[in-house]
Amino acid sequence: MSRLVGRWLAVLVAARVVAAAATALADAPIAAPPRPRASVVLYVLDTVRADRLGLYGYGLATSPKLDRLARRGLVFDHAYAPGPSTSWSVPAFLASRFPLEMHGKLGARPAERVLAEAFAAAGYRTACLQANYGLIPELGFDRGFEAYRVLKKGSGQDSRYWKAGEVNADALAWIASVPVDEPFFFYTQVMDAHFPYAPPPPFLGSLHAPDSPAARNRRELLRRLAETGLTPAQLEVYGRNLEAMNPDRYDEALAYVTHEFVRFMGALRRLGRADDTFVVLTSDHGEPLGEHGAMLHGTSLYDEQVRVPLIVWGPGIAPGRRRHPVSLVDLGPTILDLTSLSVPPSFLGRSLARPEPPAAERVAVGEMGEVPAFGVPGARFARHGRWKLITDTAGGKRLFDVDSDPKELHDVAGEHPRIVETLAAEIARRVPAATAADAAAPTLPPAVKKDLDESLRALGYVE
Repeated sequence: MSRLVGRWLAVLVAARVVAAAATALADAPIAAPPRPRASVVLYVLDTVRADRLGLYGYGLATSPKLDRLARRGLVFDHAYAPGPSTSWSVPAFLASRFPLEMHGKLGARPAERVLAEAFAAAGYRTACLQANYGLIPELGFDRGFEAYRVLKKGSGQDSRYWKAGEVNADALAWIASVPVDEPFFFYTQVMDAHFPYAPPPPFLGSLHAPDSPAARNRRELLRRLAETGLTPAQLEVYGRNLEAMNPDRYDEALAYVTHEFVRFMGALRRLGRADDTFVVLTSDHGEPLGEHGAMLHGTSLYDEQVRVPLIVWGPGIAPGRRRHPVSLVDLGPTILDLTSLSVPPSFLGRSLARPEPPAAERVAVGEMGEVPAFGVPGARFARHGRWKLITDTAGGKRLFDVDSDPKELHDVAGEHPRIVETLAAEIARRVPAATAADAAAPTLPPAVKKDLDESLRALGYVE
């Protein structure tokens, strides 16, 4: 009993310290009554960090049309992916679980039911047409979908992803094929902001001069990466794709992909499906562009890798902004709640469409496994109010005041031990420990595994 009382006292004290800023903000409610039989589009922009979009404060025109469209939806200012790469994040938000339980797949354990299965069980038409090579049916990503396609050109190391405009054409054709009186759940994921950055004309070269500082600094970045102990094979991957690592091209890829998303929304309206369809736009993770010495994602839990856009449009959605931290683990429960469908008991997230929880409960958490190629230990994070804690399996604890230090450069853990203790306890409470059975690597047919490995190498993955 004394330990329980002590725990509640710690939570109450921490709430006073870490929630003052959050409680002072007037968060806009979703304010949407449940809409039975409404359709849903889940549109994922792979590898898009929130702070590189205009609606989140970026100064360049990477998203002008999306910025205007966002004013008609509900924007979440501090949305967090469950992890810093597709294989950690997507299984987690489709199953409303956490990355290390899923081990890069949608297996039956612990995901008793995933989002598409919940819609299919309710009589919805379901389809997924997406361009990420890693989300293959053999890893369970087709669960619940009557139609599932991975859209890529070529195979192995010659793989190329479909451009967003090409994906949208097929997506809209499928939506148009669904009778207007039948609800659907449609999921797509487009890859244009993913390495190798290759924006098409007229976006290529539209935002930066050819000899910008970012372009000049790429070779210096490669030199610094070499000093971190990467293997020759890893350095070869980066060196061969040096031009594609240019952060200028990343900005221009964002300009292209956000432009195509807005075109998709216009086409959805012309099909007569916009007024009774919830559209959720997000990303599976961000992308470091030199911050903390990193290029390409999957290596840390700093904001540039895990803070993502999240915007919701649809019937009854009141335009506005939510300022407190939320997690994409909550995505499934929220979408099901908006459409009056039951949330599977295996889901761990909470619906963002429900009344706000107490300030002390407004915490976003996530995790990643170790990355041996880079000597990176496994890690977890918690974001609450102005504070963000990152812990790792080597015993490290770093605390950042992200209001005053948004680039997470100054560790203040030593100055605030009680906040560190409280947020570490929140991580332990919310994130289940992965078991050996959960973490068992999937067994793939040799030809499938070879193509998957080579396809992922074409996207810059070195492991």
